[in-house]
Amino acid sequence: MARTPIHPGEILTDEPEAIDTSAQKLADLLEVLPNRLYQLLAGKRNAIADTTLRLGQPSSITIRPISAKW
Repeated sequence: MARTPIHPGEILTDEPEAIDTSAQKLADLLEVLPNRLYQLLAGKRNAIADTTLRLGQPSSITIRPISAKW
């Protein structure tokens, strides 16, 4: 049985609240256009390599791990 891939926006939707910031501030921190981040969070835009790399870079934000096993 094939699994349906999860859109990155579904995973990232709760992150601005989890790190106590807004999507606008997160876009500023990542140095991406706010519209790009809003569309990604809404599932209307695919994650391109540039945005993915920016999300993966160490920065002043700390995102909590999903599970202690990871």
